[in-house]
Amino acid sequence: MTTHDLCISTTVATTTKFPSALLEFPLLESLEPKQNHLNNSSTFDASNLEKSVPPKYLKFISNLENEILNVSMEKETMKLEVMRAQAMINILQLCIDLLNKENEDLRRVVRDLYLFPSF
Repeated sequence: MTTHDLCISTTVATTTKFPSALLEFPLLESLEPKQNHLNNSSTFDASNLEKSVPPKYLKFISNLENEILNVSMEKETMKLEVMRAQAMINILQLCIDLLNKENEDLRRVVRDLYLFPSF
């Protein structure tokens, strides 16, 4: 049994001018490797793109590489900004905690003065 035998097809009756005509539609392509794809890929030389790729594509690849570099630099900058923001948040939270403690202490002092006047 070949891979061509494994190719499943279906038969459908048409409803146009020839109602008795049958059409066959393949549902799966042949699983055999296509020789023309192998021949085209053998001419590609990844070590020497200038000879293997059209100049328009080289410019596109160069632009993509530059964009990747820019995005990477922006990502690192954003990481630093997030770390700075987190440090500022931590400092502000510490200030809030100290102010809350000071408020509680002042409330206690005012309550004690109100309940126990010393005159």
